[in-house]
Amino acid sequence: MKSKTYVVAWDEVMENCLDIDRQLKKDGLEYVIFDVSNVPVERENWVVAEKVRYFGHFYNGLKDFVGSDAEIFIFNAGDVYGDCQAEMTRSIEKAMAADPDIWIMAPNITNERGPGKDPVPYTAFDHSKKYPNYVLSMHICGIWVALSRELALKIYEYYEWALIRGRMNFEHMISGHGLDCLYAAWALYNGKKIYRDLSFEVETGDVTSYDTSGARYDYIEVADGFGQFIGSTSGSKSTIKSILAAIQHRINIKSNIYPLALGYPYIGDPERFDY
Repeated sequence: MKSKTYVVAWDEVMENCLDIDRQLKKDGLEYVIFDVSNVPVERENWVVAEKVRYFGHFYNGLKDFVGSDAEIFIFNAGDVYGDCQAEMTRSIEKAMAADPDIWIMAPNITNERGPGKDPVPYTAFDHSKKYPNYVLSMHICGIWVALSRELALKIYEYYEWALIRGRMNFEHMISGHGLDCLYAAWALYNGKKIYRDLSFEVETGDVTSYDTSGARYDYIEVADGFGQFIGSTSGSKSTIKSILAAIQHRINIKSNIYPLALGYPYIGDPERFDY
């Protein structure tokens, strides 16, 4: 199963993006790097991009992806550090090819660990019963994420719906906050699996290139818009709202316990959901 990776290269993380480029190219992986630096790099697979921030870069990646023959969409915000970029991409390709119920995967980003630096991210539910190094999660931070083609196409459809109605503005909505909750919610809504692979540890930096004060408002806008969108396509707006609320609650409490209630109503029923 082939993936295609989209990376955003900005000034503060340029050296890391060059390293990501080397790793992916060496392994023969397919990728595009959106270069928004002040001095663009002239390299194969690099494109000078508009400075539209996270929402816009994610959309541009999706727009390219839907016209490709790739089956896994990977987004890398550029500030994920690790020498396993190609290895974990290949591992995810194999995992998602073997299990079509896996819709979202990511490495273990150490900065997202819970209180006390527990090795399991705080949005995790439980260790997988099928895969030794996986933890079943209800949410994956969008710094580095892999989506199944079906899920990526749904999020692209939402973007098109939102853009037509003026509910997505790349100039003013710069944080990207909440988009990760949307694709997690749609995976949960459909009873699909979200995994982190603990065998791949990466780190993310503490530098940001935007004012984070508007992040909450971005989340409110996209969460409401996604509910409206799902309701307009014969889905249940109320169920999506409930799942989004559960995801937010889980993120906010940053707990390391694994309840079987929030977001995953089918856990505990092995005949319905084997994780």
